[in-house]
Amino acid sequence: MTYFVYPGIKRKPIIPPKALPLPEQKRIANNIITAICKYLNVEVYDLFKKGRKENIVICRQISMYLMRKYAGMSFSEIARMFDKDHTTILWAYKQVSKQIANKTDSTYKKVVDDITLMI
Repeated sequence: MTYFVYPGIKRKPIIPPKALPLPEQKRIANNIITAICKYLNVEVYDLFKKGRKENIVICRQISMYLMRKYAGMSFSEIARMFDKDHTTILWAYKQVSKQIANKTDSTYKKVVDDITLMI
């Protein structure tokens, strides 16, 4: 994550201008992040850290999936947002899609449906 320091403000994360999606996509992406963090009880800050705790990874993957599906963002745009490689986003998207299609465990499908209603 890139940080820009202003006088009086310790650390403020910024997204480079080339990584900013269209305003509507950005609004939807922010709504997705807020909704999923609230639903899964994860801090927004933790979502963008490099940590690999299971609950944060699941939260991050589902948010990537929803950004692709509902905000229409490209894998590259989402990758820049999360400071990841686009192949990581592609892998997360496929993983969540696979879990949603899994008929024996509907946990992912329920979480995605509930968050979709919150957006």
